[in-house]
Amino acid sequence: EQNDAIIQYQANLIKLLKANKVEDVVVIDSMLKGVLRLYIGAEDTGSTATILTTSGLKSRTANTLIVDLSGNGKFEDYGCTVHDWADFVIERPHENLCVVKADGSDPEKVHEIVVELKKFLDYYQFINVKLDYTQVDAISQLCDDAIVAHIISDCRASNVKKLRPAV
Repeated sequence: EQNDAIIQYQANLIKLLKANKVEDVVVIDSMLKGVLRLYIGAEDTGSTATILTTSGLKSRTANTLIVDLSGNGKFEDYGCTVHDWADFVIERPHENLCVVKADGSDPEKVHEIVVELKKFLDYYQFINVKLDYTQVDAISQLCDDAIVAHIISDCRASNVKKLRPAV
């Protein structure tokens, strides 16, 4: 029933846009599309600081969740409490800015995380995921659900060269 209502709403919205001669239509085909943002970067390029800064700013207006799938996040160095994914799913802490660490090396686990993230949409209006540039499978899997993918680099030629496969 809920899916039918969503489909009907989107169809009506598209008709309205066409009636007003709006040519570019973006259809959100995933519940996460409006809230999921990816931050992709190599270690020691400032990717942790970047995601933490932008997430901190967003958390002033709405609850924000950071999911570290990279395995190289340094959130503890910035004074953040980092929850383990398994504990987070059970305890469901309600924080303005919540940082969670999960294993992003296995595509099946990444899929399970995406499915589970949909259950947190009622509390977290922004979900930011940190990925390492080597996690090409996870990047391609999450890009379908993400509204944007930020590629983070320190602009050294060697790091830019490393990022090319991820882009």
